[in-house]
Amino acid sequence: AVDHHGHGEDYGLDELSGLLVKMNYETSNIILAQEDIPEECNLIIISSPDTDYSKEETDKLHEFFMRGGDAIISLTPQTSTELTNLNILFEEWGVRYENKMILDNYQSLSGYPMYVVPTIASIENVTEKLNTRNYFAIIPAAMPIEMTGTETASVKVRALMTSSARSYAKDLSAAFTNYDQTEEDDVGPFNMCVISEYVVSDKNLN
Repeated sequence: AVDHHGHGEDYGLDELSGLLVKMNYETSNIILAQEDIPEECNLIIISSPDTDYSKEETDKLHEFFMRGGDAIISLTPQTSTELTNLNILFEEWGVRYENKMILDNYQSLSGYPMYVVPTIASIENVTEKLNTRNYFAIIPAAMPIEMTGTETASVKVRALMTSSARSYAKDLSAAFTNYDQTEEDDVGPFNMCVISEYVVSDKNLN
């Protein structure tokens, strides 16, 4: 597992790296502007970048994905810099982040509508070992993720976590000053986490 740094991605990564090490994963930090992704790397974590990636950097990510590499990518609502090149890469994989914040007064941490508790879909080889009866996920300051239909024929996009039908999404100009729902707000459910996979067909397999 590789934690990627270089674009302001310091959102809880120290804690995550410590957890991965305890689980016997080898972790390291890389800066794509200065180095290539190591051949032995099988997972990249990009957490809340606040500046865009260069075309050279997104090309490195694309090549990594094409050789079977995995990534966990999380974004938080942006108020300044546009992530133009990253968003182009995301659209190639069939997703688009909307620069809004999801809120829910019912399916959230009590008294904190921005700490949304998502519904987790049952997906083979992904969620079988999750104990969703006794534990639940909380995603703070989540952005809606739109499935754009712009992925190639070899890419499959599925929703993993969604907000409730009573959730709503506010423009950032209002989200940080007033959490109350208004008529201008979009109404859920919203995709909060999606899986985008490149499916390789092998003609030698039956």
